[in-house]
Amino acid sequence: MLSFKNLFEILKKSIEWERDLLGLFEVAEIGVKNEESKTVISGLLKEQMVKLDILNNIDPEAFSLNKMVRYVSDYKDDEIIPKNEIKSDSTPKEIFEHIFEYEEKMKEFYSSILRVLSTKNQEELFQSLVTFKENQMASLRTIIEDYNNS
Repeated sequence: MLSFKNLFEILKKSIEWERDLLGLFEVAEIGVKNEESKTVISGLLKEQMVKLDILNNIDPEAFSLNKMVRYVSDYKDDEIIPKNEIKSDSTPKEIFEHIFEYEEKMKEFYSSILRVLSTKNQEELFQSLVTFKENQMASLRTIIEDYNNS
């Protein structure tokens, strides 16, 4: 798909998606009945706050994010954020699966941006975002394995 986007707008959209996920965790923490699931969501909520702090502290000027980028795929919010996927009776395993799917989609999004960039600073920023998501996914895999082994 041919499209032109400003990198700063892309970063703002990414932060918006991360905030949406934070909101999902906040609602789920209240609505989930299973105490084990509440504990899982509470931990994920805290981690999400840290993620948002990191993203909010990116200096757009340092990465020339005001430049337009060609050939960036469009994404709809409902393709990224798992809407209505966490229910009051969700098990920790179901919660992990939904969150892992979300993290994977965000990594794919960052990777798609990375493939069309042409400046070193921009490539470094989006490579760090891809790495950031890979680390989050690795951490989530460890939590899932620990949960499955307990």
